[in-house]
Amino acid sequence: MNNKEFREEIKAYIDNCYDKFNSYQQIAKEILIEFDRVCGINQLDYYLAYGTLIGAIRDRNQIPWDYDIDTFVKIDDRERLLSVLNKDLEYDFYYDYSDKNPTYPTSCLRICKKGYSMMALHVDVFFLIGTPNDEKKRARFLDHIKKVIHLRTLKNIPLYIPQKDRFRS
Repeated sequence: MNNKEFREEIKAYIDNCYDKFNSYQQIAKEILIEFDRVCGINQLDYYLAYGTLIGAIRDRNQIPWDYDIDTFVKIDDRERLLSVLNKDLEYDFYYDYSDKNPTYPTSCLRICKKGYSMMALHVDVFFLIGTPNDEKKRARFLDHIKKVIHLRTLKNIPLYIPQKDRFRS
């Protein structure tokens, strides 16, 4: 094998891997479309967030290396969102959240497509919580939120990722 053949083989391999990754991005978009449908018929507002918002503005698409979709829903709409997901989410989709599952490992709600792990392919719904205006109270509030998220993750992530797969040497 010469240098040119090797480069062509590597390029074909990378293109194949990215095509597979791109198919996962398409599934994430399907989940977002379903989430949008449920929110639309129930007049529930949501907002794109984090890298998803950056990609929508900058790339008019998902960021090429981003596999999930992030959204915000106001905390005041939390109960209504849970209710409409239970009522209107199509059969091909499901959601998981700490209210449903006491061992749920993350702090956000995840909407997923059946047949795929909620740890791998999902739309994240972060509940948008207002913070106190006072700087000291805000710092304590945010510190408390970070601790709760960290403790939940430490407690529950071992249930979803086997010990042998957590770290690779």
